[in-house]
Amino acid sequence: MKEVHDDALSPEQLPNAAPSAPQVNLSNGKKAALPALIVVAAFALIAGALWVMWKVNNNQAADTDQAAKVNISDKGFTPATLKVKKGQNVTWTNTDIEAHHILANNSTDSSTPGFDSQDSLNQQATYTYTFNSAGTFNYHDERNPDMLKGTVIVE
Repeated sequence: MKEVHDDALSPEQLPNAAPSAPQVNLSNGKKAALPALIVVAAFALIAGALWVMWKVNNNQAADTDQAAKVNISDKGFTPATLKVKKGQNVTWTNTDIEAHHILANNSTDSSTPGFDSQDSLNQQATYTYTFNSAGTFNYHDERNPDMLKGTVIVE
């Protein structure tokens, strides 16, 4: 005589030998494995971070090649304080109807030879100087030294 056990499990009730990866329902009705989605998301995040770092480095290199610009008006220098990289040019443009003469506060300092427009800049005239030494360089308009002041910070 055969014994019958009521507590026996059917094949559908048996646990799988290897657990399957968690599934995610996609918008198109299909299922995808969660680990695969995590790998794709991590790859996209890393690729995006690398692109941003590359873009920032390329922009910094381009900034050094371009001349920084300062406008001169009867109200002063705009911007009054400017940060540039060592070796970068700064170009001043007189947008005022009156002439202006740019002169370093320490014009006798040998670290800034030539930081003097030499002549007055008439309307729309420009003066460009290349800053090859790091430091903070204060300057003024020789015609109005108390009101028209500026600073170039070279890193």
